[in-house]
Amino acid sequence: MGRLMKAEWYRLKHSSGLFKLVIAIGIVSVAFIYLTELDIDLDVSKYSLAEHLNESTEMYFFIIYCLAVISAVIIGTSYTNKLAYYEVMAGNKISAILLSKVLVSAVFLTVVYSVFLDLYWAVIGMSNGVGEITQLSLRFILLAVVFFHVCSTSIFMATAIQHTAGAVFSYLRFSGFDILLVFCIELFGNFSQEINTKISDWFVMFELSTVLRCEAKITNHLVFASVFGMLIEAVIWYVISYVRMKKKLYN
Repeated sequence: MGRLMKAEWYRLKHSSGLFKLVIAIGIVSVAFIYLTELDIDLDVSKYSLAEHLNESTEMYFFIIYCLAVISAVIIGTSYTNKLAYYEVMAGNKISAILLSKVLVSAVFLTVVYSVFLDLYWAVIGMSNGVGEITQLSLRFILLAVVFFHVCSTSIFMATAIQHTAGAVFSYLRFSGFDILLVFCIELFGNFSQEINTKISDWFVMFELSTVLRCEAKITNHLVFASVFGMLIEAVIWYVISYVRMKKKLYN
């Protein structure tokens, strides 16, 4: 496992400029958040952190889409360049191959984007105050959980599809699947508002929206659903990827 992780880290740092691209997109994403708010109100420099988050929800969705695509591309390029096949040919365990990719790429992406946003939140909070937002530390932890959920799922989707085209599927997964499924549940499920809220807690885009809304309380159910929802989806795609690699059904 250690050798595979070192190889994965080396490939990430030296493969087609992906390492620099990740850093650049992280910086640009944070800049876009501020510029989007500035476009709404030229006096945005006086906004509290709570006001900043309320005004920038759509840009955080954009960051999710970027993470989904980048994660899949990082892994997909190794299949396009035929590098991923050597991992299997060398006799490595499939479980070790899959986990090494998540433990390197997903953790790296989560840390990079979390640090950028942590610094952004800190600067705004120290400059203008946090405003009405509460449970700030818990919100940031859940934001990192959402990032890791997106990255790990996208990586497993890429190892299942075994092509850079996995980026398209991961984008579609996080850009529309959650919203469409929750909409259908609310439309045809005939549940109470409380039940609908608890159902939406299990879906990434609604988790993110709750984290960013200062009036929304972070409940124990949301924390539970965020963590276990991530684990459930990761296991599903892990199994699919494992079966694909076990049968050696490469494109």
